[in-house]
Amino acid sequence: MSRVAFCPSCGAPLEGLWQHVAVVCRYCKVEVVPGGAGDPVPQRMPDDGRPRLSIAGRTYLVEGHLAAGESAEVYRGRWVVRLGELVILKIARHKPDGDALRHEGAFLRRLADSPAVGADHFARLLPTPIALAPVQVAGTERVVSVMQWRSGFHTSLQDAIEAFPDGLDGRVLVWIFKRLLELLAFTHRAGVLHGAVLPSHVLVHPRDHGAILVGWGAAVARTRGGAGLPLPRISKVHADIYPDDVRRGGPADRATDLAMAARCIERAAGARGLLVDRFGSLPAPIGRVVREASRGQHHDAWALRDRLDEIARQAYGPPRYSPLRMPGWGGTSAD
Repeated sequence: MSRVAFCPSCGAPLEGLWQHVAVVCRYCKVEVVPGGAGDPVPQRMPDDGRPRLSIAGRTYLVEGHLAAGESAEVYRGRWVVRLGELVILKIARHKPDGDALRHEGAFLRRLADSPAVGADHFARLLPTPIALAPVQVAGTERVVSVMQWRSGFHTSLQDAIEAFPDGLDGRVLVWIFKRLLELLAFTHRAGVLHGAVLPSHVLVHPRDHGAILVGWGAAVARTRGGAGLPLPRISKVHADIYPDDVRRGGPADRATDLAMAARCIERAAGARGLLVDRFGSLPAPIGRVVREASRGQHHDAWALRDRLDEIARQAYGPPRYSPLRMPGWGGTSAD
């Protein structure tokens, strides 16, 4: 007997037999335990030889590699007892890199507990720590961070840039930038600067017009005057995304996050350098606003978001559905 369920990762229909422990989504390749609430499923994942990690009293199956960061390798995992609970496993590359994962966890907990306006909504968009502990990996002690799985957010802006080197559709870039600015507006109100808004740290939901930030290992607190502190670390791979003064050790502020977000958008637009009126796939009026932000001329994320929305309406008309159609796109064809 078979029945249809839906992939919690990408929303595609699934068809699996009752006796299957898991089925694989043909679109996004995520393994899904068939059934819904109340349906019988095996009590735990059978041991099939795949790697497992014991972290804070739970055992997680390591299912697949997602990304290689500068301080950690990132994997998809699953708690072997509650089979439908997918997680993100971040394994520090070297023992000192564990400090970055501890730093990230502390700031994510601070944001989750923030009384700032919008916390109930935006905290759900942030990575959610589950556990963090040292674990023996290949004979070496490594810090492993377990994060809640975010359904649908599997594509980084870096992935999109590599897929579309000549530039993404300007309409897509507008909604990505707006989502980033909305999230940064909250984190700044909560007294936190991200400090590493890089293409690899921007995760996009191609279908649902969503964008979130990961990689909080360089976050810093804002001072009462609105400034910040020198960033604890600078990406070697994306050093050119940072403002010059911050890259040289100067303090970060709200404009730092906005400048880095804008530079990510410029790169995704296929803009070459910072020459005037060369904005890649962005219409010139939008490109000029993004260029202002990339040069550190904006400090208020929400005000910049409103300005971007106004200019985009003039350039494109009312917002409409404009998904990021990555290679192999299997979503709706609605426009």
